[in-house]
Amino acid sequence: MTMPPPRPVDPMTHARIRLLIKARDMWIAGNPDLNERWERAQQQVQSTDDAVLYAGLEEISSVLREAVEAVGGVRR
Repeated sequence: MTMPPPRPVDPMTHARIRLLIKARDMWIAGNPDLNERWERAQQQVQSTDDAVLYAGLEEISSVLREAVEAVGGVRR
């Protein structure tokens, strides 16, 4: 069975992704609540306790999701 040829990638897609990442990071840094949660979660993922580690990962996902939605990166 042969694989279909890869779809061409729009070069602007990469630029948009980089801009979204930068905007997300700036939003987190500029929002005291999100920044505090981000820093706390970063510390939690260094834990050897699995429950603390997974709680940190969940919090990181939550902060990232909120920041991406705030900067308009999610279309619904």
